[in-house]
Amino acid sequence: MNSPTWVSWEELDQADLGLSPEGVHGVLIAREGDTPSLEARYVVRDQWPTEFVERHGAPPLDVSPLGAPYGEWASGATRFCYQRFTRRDVLGPGTGWEHVFAVMRALAGRFGGSGVRLVVYFD
Repeated sequence: MNSPTWVSWEELDQADLGLSPEGVHGVLIAREGDTPSLEARYVVRDQWPTEFVERHGAPPLDVSPLGAPYGEWASGATRFCYQRFTRRDVLGPGTGWEHVFAVMRALAGRFGGSGVRLVVYFD
């Protein structure tokens, strides 16, 4: 179904970026050496991501991500981190959204938070 939807700056500004999306247990981060551009992120749901396991093997944390503790480990030059996944990982600093939010914040200063909206269309 094709349909547009929107969210106001007022809602975005009040959003708790520390919340985890429902059904997401964490994020696995694999970094080759100290180069951030060689970093890969895998969202973890009820099972370890297939593409992560195929490339790096199963994490040495637990049988299932449902009870796995967050932590870090290394294998050769690759460092791994399993951590909590939050809205901040998707919308926070470094994601590119900070530029959109800066424009929305500036417009809200002129027109009010409820008068500035981000409109998206799902195709």
